[in-house]
Amino acid sequence: MRSTESLRTAVTAVVAAVAMTICSLAGASDARAAAPAKPGRGTGAHRAGPATPYRSLEVRVRTRDGQTLGGTLTLPAGTGRRPAVLVLSTADTTDRDGTGGHGFYRPYRQIADTLSRNGIAVLRLDDRGVGRSTGRLDTLDTADRAEDARDALKFLRARPEIDARRVGIVGHSEGASIAEMVATGDTAVRALVVMGSPAYIGRETWEWRERRGLKSAPYSPAVREKLFKSALVQWQARIAKDRWARFFDSYDPLVAARKVRAPILILQGDEDLACPPASADVLAGAIRGAGNDDVTVQHLVGVDHAFLRVRDFDQGVAYGEGAYRLGSNVLGRIVAWMVPHLK
Repeated sequence: MRSTESLRTAVTAVVAAVAMTICSLAGASDARAAAPAKPGRGTGAHRAGPATPYRSLEVRVRTRDGQTLGGTLTLPAGTGRRPAVLVLSTADTTDRDGTGGHGFYRPYRQIADTLSRNGIAVLRLDDRGVGRSTGRLDTLDTADRAEDARDALKFLRARPEIDARRVGIVGHSEGASIAEMVATGDTAVRALVVMGSPAYIGRETWEWRERRGLKSAPYSPAVREKLFKSALVQWQARIAKDRWARFFDSYDPLVAARKVRAPILILQGDEDLACPPASADVLAGAIRGAGNDDVTVQHLVGVDHAFLRVRDFDQGVAYGEGAYRLGSNVLGRIVAWMVPHLK
């Protein structure tokens, strides 16, 4: 949720000791780390060290409307065609790594590193107007971003190093909704991992988030309701002039979800402040109810929308790079599920 995803200012943390030879890469959270990347802020391909069992290639994806999306393709060592995953980001403008405002939070780089160390190629891209990508993200709604994702899949499948029959998607927040949209019309998508996926109509999610935030405010119920109504007026004013907000407000994610036929892993943090934690089971129920039984739901205790831990820190304080990195409880689940599904 664009700027609906700038969620928490409270500092929370995770100590990332990933059990599957994951290198020490930085990361941050929706709450802690979600700060939109600034246009022109480029990262380029991260350079794999000599001991890294994959190559990092700088790539360019051409979109249907003539824009260019810069990205990194990590290719596992070896010969032959590899399975591959496309990573799709949240609504907030960000680079290919999902870098937070302080620089430590790079969840998509961590995901790419983890999967490529386990034999899966990964494509991740700068959003429009960021890094080495042209165009502007703020001119697009979620359905437009789904077109960019389709262009990226087309690019990925055309690479000689990639087995086009074994391609999956990992989507986070709005990226999860986009993954579901794309999979409904692309039955060749082999597997989906959705992280913090919305399941309610946008307005319902927005209202839940606003009321949850006010619930802990030191005001009377009457004052809280007045504040909520004021926020609603501002939201409605935004809808009138913002294409993305207008789409989000009325979009029902379950319409696309019911058409998903690919195996899907739904990951949900129980401390999510952007998406109701109940969304995971609602989403799973809709998919199963439409005839797809290959649905796995995993709830992560003490994890927020950015998939970082929110408690159990040394001396009770989230501090240092470890506070902004995905942990093995997240990365391990992704790789353990995705690897066998792309065999």
